[in-house]
Amino acid sequence: KLEDAGIGGAGLFVLTDVEEATGIPIAKELNSDVRIVTYATRSLPEFVATVADLAVDPALLDAATVAEELT
Repeated sequence: KLEDAGIGGAGLFVLTDVEEATGIPIAKELNSDVRIVTYATRSLPEFVATVADLAVDPALLDAATVAEELT
């Protein structure tokens, strides 16, 4: 559960599996200030695409670079 993972106090929610995209609106509902970042090769479904703050394609930036930029 997102609540058990501490989403209420999180500054970032990084999604790496678009199959779990339903977690995005739930994360925003639990913490309206959380920044949503997707790191995936596939596009987000339309129903959540506008909710994400940033989408990064792993073919363009490696995970270490993304992590460094987000912190």
